Amino acid sequence: MQVIDADQIAKLDKMFMCGNYGDPMLNDDLIDMVEYTTWANPNINLRIHTNAGARKPEWWARLAKAMPEVHDIYFALDGLEDTHHLHRIGTRYETVIRNAKSFIDAGGNAVWIFL
Repeated sequence: MQVIDADQIAKLDKMFMCGNYGDPMLNDDLIDMVEYTTWANPNINLRIHTNAGARKPEWWARLAKAMPEVHDIYFALDGLEDTHHLHRIGTRYETVIRNAKSFIDAGGNAVWIFL
């Protein structure tokens, strides 16, 4: 399903994917959406917010390769190994770090955000 056509994406400077109804990384079509957005506008500044508690490292590497040149993934790291799980219920610090590292190692630009 196409929500925004390529002509409209081509007119954008920035696009944010923020998870008002859940983490964007849980969308099974996210990489396809990012590839389509990058194809429609290779110069777009794409930003995605996530708690990074989902998916395997290979998926994160694929996401990094699909991103346009100007991009940021905002990783919500609220605490360290001993406290992160208290603030981000249902996530594990080790998983978030593993996923962020995979994304970065594949060429992705990561930003650490915290409350």
